[in-house]
Amino acid sequence: MFQILIWALVIAIVAGLLYVIPLKNQFKKFFHTTTTAETIGGQLEMLDKNLGETKPVCPYCQASIKEMPENNMGCPSCGEYIYKRKRPYDQEEILVTEDQLEEVREQWAIVNGEHDQYLREQKRKKQIARESGEASRVQIHRQFLEEQARELEQEESWGMARNKILETAEYLYSNSQYREALQAYLEVCYWDANGPQNLNAGRRSTADRKPFSPKVALLSPGIIRSIADLMEKEGLALRDIKRMYLETAKETYARLNDDGTELPQNPEQAWEEFEESVT
Repeated sequence: MFQILIWALVIAIVAGLLYVIPLKNQFKKFFHTTTTAETIGGQLEMLDKNLGETKPVCPYCQASIKEMPENNMGCPSCGEYIYKRKRPYDQEEILVTEDQLEEVREQWAIVNGEHDQYLREQKRKKQIARESGEASRVQIHRQFLEEQARELEQEESWGMARNKILETAEYLYSNSQYREALQAYLEVCYWDANGPQNLNAGRRSTADRKPFSPKVALLSPGIIRSIADLMEKEGLALRDIKRMYLETAKETYARLNDDGTELPQNPEQAWEEFEESVT
């Protein structure tokens, strides 16, 4: 009788282990966070695990910064512009230089399975450089972003085209091209005053689905703050901004109108709404 109990206990323990182990594995799967290595398969060796500064240190001059910044910033010691990004290898927050920023872009393209697209974009930038001769790095990238915005317009992805213009403004701002950045921000404001919408690629607008709608029009407080900051940097008054706004808006209005895209608000109407936001 005692031996039977022993065997019954052994069988129960073995059966319990057979049940617990798969259950434990299920828990591991449930709580497991997919790593970058698993995401990109065997391409982990293409990522730099030491890219950037993980501590509040300037990546240019190595001077200490009071604390890890929340956003991009200029170094208090050397004045160089520092970029804050996430490292593709482990998603650690890092501070990088302008040159390292391109490496971050490429490595994220690898992680996201878009490396081929990235390489095509780099090829186009090199072509722009050859065609433009003496163009600077900033001018080349600006032209590339503007080309992307026009391509999105052709696809009737108006909201995404607007975002690309905003990306252009922020890029110019980060590279101290303040007057050009201001002009791009003002163009975004004109788009926002009209309410850009994304239509499906290849599908033209219809009576109930138009490229722009005042119902979704919204001026971004963040963009307004950037414009105010640039006005101060450039020593501009509101009358200067009005002139720049109307010049930019009229150019956009005429270009889109020539392509058959009707904007709900003309430049003068949009300016009145914009003026209320900045005064």
